[in-house]
Amino acid sequence: MSERSQKASRFLAWSVFLVGLVLVSPFVGAHLPYSLMFDAHGDLRTDGIFRTLAPILFDIERTWHSTLEYFAGLPLFFIGLAGLVSIYARSAKFEIMRSRPRITVALAIAGLAHLAILAASIPLFFVSAGEWIRPMGWAVFVCVVAFVALCLVVPFSVIAIAKEKARWLGLLALIGGMTPFFFGQLLLQIAMKVTGFNLED
Repeated sequence: MSERSQKASRFLAWSVFLVGLVLVSPFVGAHLPYSLMFDAHGDLRTDGIFRTLAPILFDIERTWHSTLEYFAGLPLFFIGLAGLVSIYARSAKFEIMRSRPRITVALAIAGLAHLAILAASIPLFFVSAGEWIRPMGWAVFVCVVAFVALCLVVPFSVIAIAKEKARWLGLLALIGGMTPFFFGQLLLQIAMKVTGFNLED
């Protein structure tokens, strides 16, 4: 690959990664339109232009949170990350990464998917006993992360098993790409047993 192609690949990977990061960021993404609707005292702005702008910002916040954050931000974040890991693994200091870039990508995405689901599941362990909850946002997050991880990890790990050494690492990555959804379900069941909350139908 020429130097110009490498620079273009790095630019594209960083661009996709940063756009995804902005969309999923709780400080820059969904909360930005929401924060504009309130003044420094926390009161809803209804004066001047905000009489017309506030409903529009509500719609933007709802669309951003329900669509862009999950169905655009998360895939772009993981795709950009996969590209970055693939690019920089080939010039890494460690031989195990340079000689196995596909395994490195697959393991990184699988590991991050599990960590993301673990982080999103932590609030479940602080729900009061006997409370009835319907964690729809959590469920959508887990499903999207699991689907994106599956779509990214499986091709990388299958090619790695066929072409790179230490095939057991490729097999481990393949298993890791298939388990985020079940990992989330396991955390949900553990949280239910530990805290004693109930799920609404």
